[in-house]
Amino acid sequence: MPTFQHGGEVSGFISSNMVLPTHNGAVVVLSNEDGISLVAPLSRQIATLAFLPEQPTPSDKDTKHVQSILEGLRNGRIDRTLFTDDANSYFSETALRDCKTSLMPLGKLKTVTVAGENLRGGMTHRTYRAEFEKKTLLLNIYVMPNGKFEQFMVEDQL
Repeated sequence: MPTFQHGGEVSGFISSNMVLPTHNGAVVVLSNEDGISLVAPLSRQIATLAFLPEQPTPSDKDTKHVQSILEGLRNGRIDRTLFTDDANSYFSETALRDCKTSLMPLGKLKTVTVAGENLRGGMTHRTYRAEFEKKTLLLNIYVMPNGKFEQFMVEDQL
């Protein structure tokens, strides 16, 4: 789903304007809460619901693969062969230690479920919900056409 998107912010307010030219539509989200990153994820969710209600979902194999990577991050390690050079440069020893320090206190990883999938910038963008014993997080993932992970972001769920 090709989009043109621009956001803005000023103290106390944030916005997102997403135009979907191939769907003859747009999504605008305005918020007077600037303490959380609300408008971009909400824009994507609204656009998905309004314009792509019947998206294909990643396979169970893809989901199990993502769950395995998240378990590795929870233990402070990754299989570097699964990631691009850019992603590997991000996952320094310090970053992996930070992942372990942040994820271990959340308890056991119970489930990973698909939240969405679309194409963006030549990559497949996938979102998942990762439910731990103490908290549920959002995974924001970009996969290259060759199957390597370009980004693997773990975020607080709104």
